Amino acid sequence: MQSTQATSFEQAKAAAEVNVAYQHRQLSIDLLRGIALLLMVLDHTRDFLAPLLYSTNDLLMVTPGLFLSRWITHFCAPTFVFLAGVSAFLYGLRHTRKELSQFLLTRGLWLIFLEMTVVTFALKFTLDPSVVIQVIYALGISMVLLAGLVWLPRPILIALSLCVIIGQQLLTALTPTQPLLAHAWVLFYGASSFEVGRWSISVFYSIVPWFAVMSLGYCLGPWFKLPAAAQTKRFIWTAVICLAAFLVIRYFNLFGNPTPWAESTRGTFYTFLSFINVNKYPASLQFLLLMLGIVFLILPLLNKWNNAFSRFFITYGKVSLFFYIIHLYIIHLCAYAYSYFILHAHPEWWWGTSPWIKNHFPTPANYEFQLSRVYWISLLVILIAYPLCAAYGRYKSRHTYKWLSYM
Repeated sequence: MQSTQATSFEQAKAAAEVNVAYQHRQLSIDLLRGIALLLMVLDHTRDFLAPLLYSTNDLLMVTPGLFLSRWITHFCAPTFVFLAGVSAFLYGLRHTRKELSQFLLTRGLWLIFLEMTVVTFALKFTLDPSVVIQVIYALGISMVLLAGLVWLPRPILIALSLCVIIGQQLLTALTPTQPLLAHAWVLFYGASSFEVGRWSISVFYSIVPWFAVMSLGYCLGPWFKLPAAAQTKRFIWTAVICLAAFLVIRYFNLFGNPTPWAESTRGTFYTFLSFINVNKYPASLQFLLLMLGIVFLILPLLNKWNNAFSRFFITYGKVSLFFYIIHLYIIHLCAYAYSYFILHAHPEWWWGTSPWIKNHFPTPANYEFQLSRVYWISLLVILIAYPLCAAYGRYKSRHTYKWLSYM
């Protein structure tokens, strides 16, 4: 009798731990993911409606407002990938390891398919033989790899994740020169475009280091089972370590980023911008230390934020893949309307000479860059998407169809 009671108590305790973990997910993971999603809109809107002939990282050309508008969106991808790893751990609390592995494999393959088809089409609205490898692909391929990595002991997986993130720059010495191998290497660790027959492949997110960011999120998933005070302490200290390491490594230009910072002839503030101008494609060690440090700092602060404003962000965070897909189509349609009705230009001019567009068109003579346009259109996109996300979120919460876990 006592044995039965003890077993029931242990089962109830385990169920309570799962519920606590999922409450944290509601308050922090979905909220942070929602914030990152809305910042992401700003970056994608700029691509479509305020293109430039120079890079937003070119400190000889950009204004501080433009640079920072781009820079604040850098933390989006690390947030998505890290939180996907955490979510995988939480999924594993309610499923066997075999079920978790199978889910990660199938969902990862599904995301790769979406990137190659639905997402790529959203960028160009044509059936040109081209593919753009971005964050959805990074999430997908990382899930496929994590499907196997979850079978490793947690200490080994933590060590592997950290070794990949910290030591990734050593891989540059292994870059092959043979064309076919070089193309494959770009998918593994790089960021560029290449041709395969008639097809153009543009890679922004490589396998390394993103799979390690996801596996790190999976390894830190148990922290979301901790009491709020203990969880906050761990994340704050981890954030301090990451940011302190970034400051030291960056200040002395030691390693971990292909481009060192330098004093700017444009003044002190531009020197500061040079200091925080870290490499995203592929994501360098310094980039990840800075961005994940910010993520770790913000996460525990969101646990108690529960009001109408936070629920607004959560609406998007709960349906992140759905929102990601529809926001690209909404932005693209807005760009079409802007080009056709205001500029009276061909609606695809803004991609310039991008390799994923076969037919290129000149910049309209009456086009002027305006950062304010980016913010206003971003707000419009967010508001248009809100009722769609809210409706889908309600549908998802009321139904348990298996396919919903893939969207």
